[in-house]
Amino acid sequence: MKNLYLSTKNRLPYGIAMILLTFGLIAFKATNSFANPAKATWTLTTNASVTTEGNVTASDMVAGSGLTSITYSSTNGVQSKGWTTNTSLDPNDYYQYSITSQTGNILTIDKISFEHFRDNNSGTVAVYYSTNPNFSTSLQIGNNLTTSGTQTNVDLNTSIVVDEGQTLYLRIYAFEIRNGQQNYYNRNVIISGTTCLKGTWLGVNSDWHTPANWCGGVPTPTTDVLIPAGLVNYPVIAAGASADCKNLTIESGASLTIESTETASGSLIATGTSTGTVTYKRWLQAIYYQLISSPVNPSGWNNPNNIYSFITYNEATDKWTAQDPVSSVLENGRGYGMVADVAGTVNFTGSLNNGDVTIALDKTEVNQFIYGWNLVGNPYTSALLIKSENALATTFLSENAPDEGLGNIDASFQAVYVYDQTDYKVIGKAGFYPSQETALEQNLVQAGQAFFVKAAYQDANLVFKREMQAHGPAVALKSGHKSWPGVQLNVSTGDSHHYTMVTYQGDMTP
Repeated sequence: MKNLYLSTKNRLPYGIAMILLTFGLIAFKATNSFANPAKATWTLTTNASVTTEGNVTASDMVAGSGLTSITYSSTNGVQSKGWTTNTSLDPNDYYQYSITSQTGNILTIDKISFEHFRDNNSGTVAVYYSTNPNFSTSLQIGNNLTTSGTQTNVDLNTSIVVDEGQTLYLRIYAFEIRNGQQNYYNRNVIISGTTCLKGTWLGVNSDWHTPANWCGGVPTPTTDVLIPAGLVNYPVIAAGASADCKNLTIESGASLTIESTETASGSLIATGTSTGTVTYKRWLQAIYYQLISSPVNPSGWNNPNNIYSFITYNEATDKWTAQDPVSSVLENGRGYGMVADVAGTVNFTGSLNNGDVTIALDKTEVNQFIYGWNLVGNPYTSALLIKSENALATTFLSENAPDEGLGNIDASFQAVYVYDQTDYKVIGKAGFYPSQETALEQNLVQAGQAFFVKAAYQDANLVFKREMQAHGPAVALKSGHKSWPGVQLNVSTGDSHHYTMVTYQGDMTP
């Protein structure tokens, strides 16, 4: 917006964008969902006091230091003398009105109205607003018009947003007042609009990162988020996007979806509490088996029919066991082997794991090199920090394989084993896993990624801490590119077609 300078005597500070209007009524228009009415009214018939409605406070009217002979009447409201005769405004000649949005609420002002007059109906008025009480910077509304003595409505088709706890100051300036001793009057000044709870989802569309979808803009790690029921559009965190909030409340009937593709994953970190159900759409490649965990505390998964092979690993036998994907109940923090019949997403549904997750490890004391392997997985809706160059960071290995003392992971295998392409690769501490292992050059594993760890002892409590969460939407979900041998059986009768896939893997048990 172009900066405007007034005359030398009456210049307002740098950064002022200016619009002036005639004596009359000015108005802003806006709409908001899940909004509560709010209003401040200064009648000005007996004094400068204000009344308020809704989640706002306001201050009494204040007159600028350049004005004199301030009185009130039931006919004209507040009146005063001392207005400048110059063709540009004097920064000390004004009536000021202020309104404050209460903590936790965002105020959207959609209408400002007032009645005003002058003794002989000549002069000009300028209306400014600012969030700075000394008006070091401000914006102007209306047009520079000469008054005619009649009341005028000016529709500006815009709105003013006042952040929580913030105060908006409105000043009405009059100038070109003949001989400077004639009165300028204000009466029935009203600032009105709506308030909404900061962090409330409004649902203009489904994109989490669209500011207009939120009361107060896109959430930050300090924002308490509310996703209410009764909307058409609900938030989606797209593949490759990262989202943050503090406390998360998803009402019954509302939803939050996180998407992923073959090359990118959506990511959400809630640093506070969480209630409600989240759906994470975890992308799986077709035909090849992948090691997967649920990114949420699983209450179910609603695409199990896309899985034609679902297996669990048995530590005691060092073998895989085939399971029914439809009836299987997923365990929080546990890993599974899955093969999808077609490339696409498997939808994991449940509450966020926004606290620590522990899982008891198994270790059969027969052969320390063969046994003790457990398939576990990232239980969060973001990537998991396995290790870090920052010695102070809380990582999966720093908590489960400490440099000193007994850890949950075998001291000779201080690493996680991720299946990548056709073999297992490790993310681990240098020198603390067998030298023949191939290192995977990354510090994170993706949401939904499962991996093997070797237990230090029976019932060691492996821990995932929320501080291990990190955004890494571009980190790939590792998977095998080697399919198992098998045959597909097809049966057709009339218009009905069915098939099943029979695969073979030498380590599997019936």
